[in-house]
Amino acid sequence: LSLLGFAQDAPGEKLIYCSCAARHYGLPVGEISRSYYELIADEGTAPKVVYAVERGAEPEKEEFPATAEDVAQLQQILSDLNASALNGYKEEESMAGGVSYRIYMEYSGGKKVNATWYTHNPKKVAVKTYYAILNFLSAITQRK
Repeated sequence: LSLLGFAQDAPGEKLIYCSCAARHYGLPVGEISRSYYELIADEGTAPKVVYAVERGAEPEKEEFPATAEDVAQLQQILSDLNASALNGYKEEESMAGGVSYRIYMEYSGGKKVNATWYTHNPKKVAVKTYYAILNFLSAITQRK
């Protein structure tokens, strides 16, 4: 995997942060109300994945080591999905219970991508991008 194959829409910019989060509404106290994965890959530091769950109190967090190759691979996945096009996507509808979703990315050049939705019919690319991030980062936490 070439580390030079970074996102076509941001030549030379490196992914330094990526997260996906889900907040569950209408659950009893003690259930997981929010969970998220985040990749932290600030330049000059060892990349890591943080997994956190909230049950009404402070988040319970676990950290897992990641590699530069992981960061480059996730950046390529996001580029292939054209995740940058989701920046500013916000969809909310009135519904009881349900789950809200957020994806967020930051790049070394200052570009940020933020998308949130709480709806029965979100953009398909938003859902696809959310699960791509979720599956990729959760796989890192499963390594031995």
